[in-house]
Amino acid sequence: MRNVYYSYFQIALMKYRSYGFYLFILKGLKIIFINIFWALLSPIAISGHLIGFRRVTVFTDRIGHLAAEFDCFKKMKLLGLLPKRRWFFLAPKKRVANCHLLSYWQEHFQIFVNPALCGFLRILSLRYFMVYCIDDFILTNSGAARYYQINSAWGVQKPVLSLRESDRNYLEELLRELGIPEGGWYVCFHNREAGYSPIDEIIHSHRNTAIEDMVPAMQYVIESGGWCVRMGDPSMSQGPEIKGVVDYAHSYLRSPRGDVVLAAGAKYFVGNSSGIWILSSIFGVPCALANMIPVSTLGYSPFDLSIPKLLREISSGNYLKYPYIFSQQMADYRDPIQYEDAGVMPVANTPDEILDLVKEMHERIFDFVESTELEERLKRLYSTLFKKNNYGYGAGGSIGKAFVQKHNHLFL
Repeated sequence: MRNVYYSYFQIALMKYRSYGFYLFILKGLKIIFINIFWALLSPIAISGHLIGFRRVTVFTDRIGHLAAEFDCFKKMKLLGLLPKRRWFFLAPKKRVANCHLLSYWQEHFQIFVNPALCGFLRILSLRYFMVYCIDDFILTNSGAARYYQINSAWGVQKPVLSLRESDRNYLEELLRELGIPEGGWYVCFHNREAGYSPIDEIIHSHRNTAIEDMVPAMQYVIESGGWCVRMGDPSMSQGPEIKGVVDYAHSYLRSPRGDVVLAAGAKYFVGNSSGIWILSSIFGVPCALANMIPVSTLGYSPFDLSIPKLLREISSGNYLKYPYIFSQQMADYRDPIQYEDAGVMPVANTPDEILDLVKEMHERIFDFVESTELEERLKRLYSTLFKKNNYGYGAGGSIGKAFVQKHNHLFL
């Protein structure tokens, strides 16, 4: 039986074909020289370690990590959960998913951006010394993500970040240029597609969704008096040509600053397991998340609502019950090969299921509708399935009520 290492081998093979033989060899030699250099610098690293310097290993290349990992660390610090250290971060300019978001974190942390200095400090803190690994914040492949625990401890306190006055003014100007009238409100929408990072799409393809499935939810927002802003990048398919929908992903106005202010200023964000929705979450914006996969994944904030993809047994065509899924490692599968080898297929949420999720979030925000006792009981059916080793264990967010009611037989 194949495992996740098979996919990583395929990614390495794709990189080899992309780089060419000689460049691939040069990269291998680079790794060898880095390790030699680290060994030579180890006396300095030991000294720095002893006096308290620690590099926090934030993964700045992707927007979800850039948002969540800094946010988690800051909340841990404010909650008194970190030892006293001389913390620092590395964010070389060419490896930052959003430079404007980074400017917010620079107000809170010591962040080095010079590429040469970052390279030196990265080697110095390569392993053992001067490094504080945070792989368990959101990236963990085994066990619960610590970000759930930290956000639950943080509760409903104000978010760490809030838009600067200059960015609030910029948002007003941007909305006018996008055609959203003054005083109008909007909801951000995002669907994950294959174009952003084709090199590792082989291990993420099961997370993709179609923008067409969001159209009924968009129409509901428009009929309720709002606007829809389709987030993303130009590699994505064109957004629906519907009055009230702004395809910001393909707009000439798209920019790192625009990404931040739009996400932070939305009434709520409709997304999926792709990390851009976290950009809204760290500014305190509630998120309605469909097609969450692995199945044990929920929104990180107590304000979030989520619904997972269904899992269908290929041989029988039947949907698997969630108590069975959570009794297996299947609840935390990250790789399409794992599902294939288990004989199951992730099934996307229907447009109606996404619409129901958006309606529930909308009612929470605009009508202040509180959950009934029955709805809370149905939601607890899902939360009680989680075990300590599941990715989303300890999550403060909840599952959408209509989804549980519709698929009630799968939760029992």
